Amino acid sequence: MIDDQLSVLLAEPDEDERWVKLRQYVSEHTSAARVVGERALTSEDPRTRELAAGILGSVASVDRRTAAGIATLLIPRLAVERDADVLDSVIVALGHAGDARARARVLELADHPDENVRFAVAFALPNLGLEDDDSLAVLRQLSADTDEDVRVWATAALAENEAGDDDIPALLAALDK
Repeated sequence: MIDDQLSVLLAEPDEDERWVKLRQYVSEHTSAARVVGERALTSEDPRTRELAAGILGSVASVDRRTAAGIATLLIPRLAVERDADVLDSVIVALGHAGDARARARVLELADHPDENVRFAVAFALPNLGLEDDDSLAVLRQLSADTDEDVRVWATAALAENEAGDDDIPALLAALDK
């Protein structure tokens, strides 16, 4: 069943539909989905690793009791993963897990050349905690990113963090770029 479900998800050609099916699978079979994600996380195939991280992030969202354990699995992947799509998925999954232990490693990827990885950083940081100046500095940096989606997400994260009045003009300017 484990390999069958992974094959079904990987065979879905439409990315949006694949994520819909993934979320449905995780919500209906959370424990089994975690096993699938854990086993596939070290696959030689990047698409499989990307999907595995997505599965684990969804499991962490559905069952918050698993979040710390899932973060423990995912954090080391940031140091060894070279595929940008997989890094994107791992960072988003860590954002869903919401474990502050991932923050330092995620911050290191804010300058990644791939805009999807930078977007994932902007997405994940608010869920990893913005208690430190480094996280806020990275979000400010990303609010001026060359990619519009990265800029908007980082700016929204800063705004949600109740940016000080002095930050408002910069935030609005970033959205106008």
